[in-house]
Amino acid sequence: MLPDNDIKEYLSASHINAITSIAGAKAEMKFRDHGVDGSFRALTNPYGTRILDSSFSVDFQAKSTVNWTLKDDYVIYNLEVKTYNDMASRHSASYASPLILILLCLPKEKDKWVSISEDQLVMTKCCYWHMIKGPMTENKEKITIRIPCNNLFEPGIIKELLEKLERGEEI
Repeated sequence: MLPDNDIKEYLSASHINAITSIAGAKAEMKFRDHGVDGSFRALTNPYGTRILDSSFSVDFQAKSTVNWTLKDDYVIYNLEVKTYNDMASRHSASYASPLILILLCLPKEKDKWVSISEDQLVMTKCCYWHMIKGPMTENKEKITIRIPCNNLFEPGIIKELLEKLERGEEI
């Protein structure tokens, strides 16, 4: 039997791939992440004959959890300090691609994660995105982050982030 953590990771990857595809972009997942689980890339059709990768991409660190709460229009999550500090330090340096956190919030009950019928495949709950802009923390194990509920990871945000990069704007 597949461990729950592996299932949650695969559900996160599936969610990210589905949303990125709907946005007309491409998601690339990495096997050895070194602090980056993947990226989504803008696609272009400059000649009207075939689709090409553009040079614009956003890197992401993906997390999937049942240990989250909702309070005052924020998703509350305890992130590992090493992940937080990796992301905070990257934002303060000059990298070509920004790095965001994508958090899949699942119900506590495993049997509610996915439901399948002849008409639909439903993955319960959703992903939220968050940019950690520092400063780094001196906490030892975890740091509580608050992600605004309006940071829903959906096709429009992928387009918006990639368009900002193309215009040279900060995310």
